[in-house]
Amino acid sequence: MEQFNTIQLTRIIAQLKAIWDGKLWADVNLKEKVSAINETNAFIQPVKDMRSIAEIVSHMLAWRQYTINTIKGISNTLTMESPDNWKSNELLKPIGWKNLLDAFESSNEELITLLNEKDDAFLKQEYVSGSRFEFLLEGIIHHDIYHLGQIGITLKFLSLTQ
Repeated sequence: MEQFNTIQLTRIIAQLKAIWDGKLWADVNLKEKVSAINETNAFIQPVKDMRSIAEIVSHMLAWRQYTINTIKGISNTLTMESPDNWKSNELLKPIGWKNLLDAFESSNEELITLLNEKDDAFLKQEYVSGSRFEFLLEGIIHHDIYHLGQIGITLKFLSLTQ
């Protein structure tokens, strides 16, 4: 059986796992960060024009689903201007906080499962002209870490308003 070089892909998978529920150098993981948030607090915008934690997680989920679809070869309609990029609390409340978190966790598991079927050569393939899967996956990791910090700031503001 042929052995694939998966050093880089293994690192990407490890980072995706760590962001959700592993050990991070910079802070606690996303699961720990949101564990104390209840259904009410998830939808509070503590400052005018500041996103709620539910809105942030939904946004992260949208781009995670974009990444999954791209890997599967399914066309995507998500853009920075798409309504699905930043869903409002009014659209998210009927979904519910727990369901939103469950969907994020499921998307993380699905993404990791897809990547476990690939090798490092996959990372060099272009998903659109001029952009390789390596760029997309590193981007989703950076995106998650950025928004993990944003959730931390939102939590600080929530603690000041209660």
